Amino acid sequence: MRSKVLKNLFVFEGIDGCGKTTQVNKFVERLRATYKDYTIEQTAEPTQSSVGKFLRESVLSGKVPLSTKTVIRLFAADREEHLSEIRTREKGKIFTVCDRYIASNIAYQGVGSVELSAYARKQNEDFEIPFITFYLRVGEEDVPKIFERVCKRDETKEIFDKVETQKRLAQRFDDLFVNEDQTFSQYLSIVDATKTEKEVADSIWEAFVTIMEDNND
Repeated sequence: MRSKVLKNLFVFEGIDGCGKTTQVNKFVERLRATYKDYTIEQTAEPTQSSVGKFLRESVLSGKVPLSTKTVIRLFAADREEHLSEIRTREKGKIFTVCDRYIASNIAYQGVGSVELSAYARKQNEDFEIPFITFYLRVGEEDVPKIFERVCKRDETKEIFDKVETQKRLAQRFDDLFVNEDQTFSQYLSIVDATKTEKEVADSIWEAFVTIMEDNND
């Protein structure tokens, strides 16, 4: 059975360094300028909840080593709290734009393991799916260049901050969004993240406008 769609939820996915944060910010700015009578909520996973902060500051940083299955369950718990807020906004004039969602959980925690990937899918199968997912795609061959952005950050390094890991993740995201029939969203827009910042932003907005127009007929 297909999961319920949250019509007010738009998600951005992709490997580290693909430009998600930048494009989320640009997309939110454009939404606020265009939908002046709407409230635009900008969020991310892991969230700023107590569970999300623990994941971000302790688990993903490598400070607290946990089994992957435990991490998957913690992400699911964080997501449930996150969705409890988004569900309350569903009927109002509110859009929620989220940096990472279910596909990231499956890709990262399941990288290199069919068993763990299946486990992550199982833990997430009852959650709602977004209306639109923007997949900022980076081909495996372009990962080393893209990953330079990650290396220049001043932020705390995470356990996935390795070029070879990111190459595997690029393939996992392709498996999820390009090569499989698995549905993580009502609509999917695949955007070439190796293009210029403006070109990527324009492609995202063009896809968004087309989808919204098609659903207003």
